[in-house]
Amino acid sequence: KARFGLSAAEDITHRFRAACQQQAVTLTLQEDRASLTLSGGPSALEFDLSKVPGPEAASRLQALTLGLAERVCSLEQRLAAAAEETATSPRKSSRQAGPLLFLPDPDAQRGGPGPG
Repeated sequence: KARFGLSAAEDITHRFRAACQQQAVTLTLQEDRASLTLSGGPSALEFDLSKVPGPEAASRLQALTLGLAERVCSLEQRLAAAAEETATSPRKSSRQAGPLLFLPDPDAQRGGPGPG
């Protein structure tokens, strides 16, 4: 982190995401290298990216692509599980449908301590 000019509390991932959301990312392409600048935040971060030889680049790109695909599949499974849990739990789905700020708690109206 120190080599990127970040404090111990800052995270490069958070900084990159914030710069992308603010559209504060610049990519400058040159013949044999590229420069990535994140200008969102207290100070700009600049990364010099070297060109990787073809065979090495292909294997790195393949690993990156497969890693991203694996992450997407994992997130899709988690989302499907959460959606299924919400659909099978009427209490959760009714609470998520909208704010119930002024309605009394249904458990309090039953008058008992509950099962147990």
